[in-house]
Amino acid sequence: MAELFVVDGRFGGTVFLLSGEQSVVGRSPECEVSISEPWVSSRHALLAQRGDWDGVIQRWTRYLELEPLNGQAYLERGGAYRHKGGQQSAIADARKACELGNRDACGIIGDATARQ
Repeated sequence: MAELFVVDGRFGGTVFLLSGEQSVVGRSPECEVSISEPWVSSRHALLAQRGDWDGVIQRWTRYLELEPLNGQAYLERGGAYRHKGGQQSAIADARKACELGNRDACGIIGDATARQ
């Protein structure tokens, strides 16, 4: 069984036990792990305990349909593409995240471009 350890905030030090293969973390009470902090979005993160990258990509894609200007979400989906072996899709998502102002993504794009 996996655990999620909250580092900071009102819930700092709290440990959530994750029983499923995937758990959604967020402010919404519908999430498997609900953290009611203002810095946590309603559906903040998807945690996958196995390499179900297709499922992770699908969930991020659904999220991006609702929040198309969320650069961090593009970066996260790009990470899933990378783990799955889809380098071109990963780079495309990192580029989109960079265009939306995500500085981490801009750094990744620089590294990926240098390797090509």
